[in-house]
Amino acid sequence: ASGPLALVNPNNGVVQRAVDIKIGGDPIVIDNLVYVGDLNGTVYVLSSDGTILKKNEMGGKGISGINYWNKSVVISTYDGYIHMLNKESLNIEDSFYLGTSSSVVFGKLEVKGKYLSLLSSRNRLYVFSL
Repeated sequence: ASGPLALVNPNNGVVQRAVDIKIGGDPIVIDNLVYVGDLNGTVYVLSSDGTILKKNEMGGKGISGINYWNKSVVISTYDGYIHMLNKESLNIEDSFYLGTSSSVVFGKLEVKGKYLSLLSSRNRLYVFSL
């Protein structure tokens, strides 16, 4: 998904508000807050009405995926990193480098119980466990 984020009323399909964020992956919702990353490497927390409550300009390449795992917001980046962020502060708690900047994560970060998995552009499957 790439382009401005549109908040749509699920009852009638009408766009309630557009937010000028060029999203780099599917947003997630945690505790009624929307977490999304953009193509410039910034992670945002939005209220349900689209108000930007917090952001962290991570620098580097864009955010390719975002999910929630082990009480952290987990993001993947186009320069081959996996970062675990504190969900309140958005500060980096831990990072993992996939070994090369060509190990871009284009797919969705998948969470199943205690596992986090992702497939890199080099067809390498990474599985993290608690």
